Amino acid sequence: MMEGVVGSRGTVEVNPRSLMITEGVVYGINMPISTEQELSEMGAAIVKGIEEGWVSPVVAREYELEEAAQAHHDIIHNTGTLGKLVFKL
Repeated sequence: MMEGVVGSRGTVEVNPRSLMITEGVVYGINMPISTEQELSEMGAAIVKGIEEGWVSPVVAREYELEEAAQAHHDIIHNTGTLGKLVFKL
């Protein structure tokens, strides 16, 4: 089970049993108050997880940079996605 709240919009219900079965973890980050070092450490941990295979992001849609307006529209007007919306650079 993967859930995400971006910009604190909306609410998310979490079933604790689902977390226990998978030994899942819930993290919350207030990024605007994070220091540069903390952001760097978070980024390094994510990259390490991807390299080691214990982080595998689900991508719902990839956008070209020229599709930024459409990506913004999709984020604002969709109530949810199964995966991340990302830009291809």
